Amino acid sequence: MNINLIHDELIRINLSVQNSSEIISLLSESLYQHGYVSESFCNAVIEREKIYPTGLPFPIGVAIPHTDAVHVNKNAIAVGVLSDPICFGEMGSQGVEIEVRIVCVLAIDKPELVVQTLQTLITCFQKKSFLEGILMASTPTAVTRIFKENLL
Repeated sequence: MNINLIHDELIRINLSVQNSSEIISLLSESLYQHGYVSESFCNAVIEREKIYPTGLPFPIGVAIPHTDAVHVNKNAIAVGVLSDPICFGEMGSQGVEIEVRIVCVLAIDKPELVVQTLQTLITCFQKKSFLEGILMASTPTAVTRIFKENLL
């Protein structure tokens, strides 16, 4: 996976949101403002999340919302670190919700790269020290550094 997908301007920390749609909207807006995605991206991610949930039950819950490449202008990952957990549907399970503290919205312009990016992120998320580092990071730059050190 390309470590250049992570940019300080796409990382938000200490966020307080009510639900999954709110965090997806917040991170999608950031991607849109910086030219990574089209205006249709946000609604497409929210609608896909309803059908194919992306919550993952790691030691610290993570969600990796994404949508079709047609909505993406250039590749990036927007990261949101939540001060309090919110519920996301669990990936591969119907009706099961998990509490999530880290959300990575993927903007990937090729379907085959989505699978590769998901696999790489899931490998990183299996390391409790990686997840704890992200939660404890005090700046977006610190989050970027943690991702880049672990994605090599």
